[in-house]
Amino acid sequence: MELPSTIEFVIPGTPHPWRAPQVVTLKNGQRIAHKEKAELQWKDTVRAEARAAGVKYQDDGPMGTYVLVVYPRPRSWPKKTRLTREPKITRPDSDNILKGIQDALQGIACRDDGQFYSSHIERVWGEPGESAHVLVRIVYGPLWPIPQPSGIEKDANRPF
Repeated sequence: MELPSTIEFVIPGTPHPWRAPQVVTLKNGQRIAHKEKAELQWKDTVRAEARAAGVKYQDDGPMGTYVLVVYPRPRSWPKKTRLTREPKITRPDSDNILKGIQDALQGIACRDDGQFYSSHIERVWGEPGESAHVLVRIVYGPLWPIPQPSGIEKDANRPF
C-alpha cells in the first residue's frame, strides 16, 4: 500500500480563530457582512506560509490535517513545577482555529475545505522561552484504507 504524501509548514505568532462575519445594516436598509481585519491578516499569513512551503493544490480527493498550536508560557508560572507542553484548555476553541486554517487553505491546498475529511488539533503551552507558533501538517489522500461495510449488499435503489 502506498503511503499518502504529506507536507508541513510553521506559521509564526498566535492564531486568530474563525468567527462568523459581522452584519451591519446601513441607513438605507442594505445589510453588509464583513470580517475582522485581524482574521483576514491571519488568513493571509497562513496562505503565505503554505505557498512558501510548497503546498500543492489538490482539486479533488480526500485530505487530512494535523495542527499543533503552541502558546507562549505565562511568565507567572513557576519554571520547574509545570509540565512541558501542557494542554491549553482556555479560549479560543480548537474547532474555530482549525476552521480558520482550513478556510485559508481553500484555493491553495484544495478546491473546497470539505475535502478535509480527517483533522486533529492540539493546543499546548510552550516550553519556557518558546514563542507562539502553529505547526500544520497536510496529508494528501486517505490516511488508511477505508473498509467496505460487510453484510450489506449493494442495491441499485439505495443511494449508499
